[in-house]
Amino acid sequence: MSKNKKIFVCGDSWMSSSPETPGLHFSEIIASSLGYDLYNIARGGMSNGGICAQIEFAIKFLPDLIIYNSTSPDRIEFPTKDNSGITLDASHVAYPYKNSTSSGLGFLNKDVRMISDTLSGMGSWFTPDLMNEFYGESCPNIVEKQKAVKIYIEHLYCPQWKAQTDRMMLYSMTHKMVASGINFIFMFDSLGAISEMQWLEDRNIGYSYHQLIDRRNYHIEKEFGHENFKDPGYHTTTETQKEIAEHILEKIKILGI
Repeated sequence: MSKNKKIFVCGDSWMSSSPETPGLHFSEIIASSLGYDLYNIARGGMSNGGICAQIEFAIKFLPDLIIYNSTSPDRIEFPTKDNSGITLDASHVAYPYKNSTSSGLGFLNKDVRMISDTLSGMGSWFTPDLMNEFYGESCPNIVEKQKAVKIYIEHLYCPQWKAQTDRMMLYSMTHKMVASGINFIFMFDSLGAISEMQWLEDRNIGYSYHQLIDRRNYHIEKEFGHENFKDPGYHTTTETQKEIAEHILEKIKILGI
């Protein structure tokens, strides 16, 4: 990595830049505007456990700023192979989605040992063919894993408890950044984790999830009409991305980076 200031972006699809719109995601706009090196390791479908792994991975590089979000709790992680004696981190999580630029980062996908994705995808609309397309290379028995996920959903999954444990993970990882002295911005908190962090300062809190949805819907209707909008992967228009970038640039000024 170069000696320039570094921004790491962690999260799910809302945070993930797309090769279909190069330079137009909020993270790319910010990095270009400030001359910072950008490492966007967000990925569509990522669970809160996966996002926490991304954050912990990013902390190791001592970045000047970490920007991250939380996601819905209906997402899980599971191993693709025996991980006895292995300390797992974000570099071990599969990054198979072609509409996330993070999938092409050289330090990811080198040693895939974990899968992180939505329960709805793995349990329903991911047919065996799609499961193999996305994960078959890194997990030869992926169809059997999918069957196990369906059993988990039916018999073991407790949405309330999953949301609670996810919030605890985000609480812990956010506190770790505070303790590490790393600048961060927590945004798009669809999980509601921020409400349990009374010690979190306003300068560290970005766009709320409701603000994001409001601005997204406004721009989609204004620019395209909902029926004509083609999702680039991060579910919003480029005009929305510009607004988000302007908001974060103001936060960065306040943080004094």
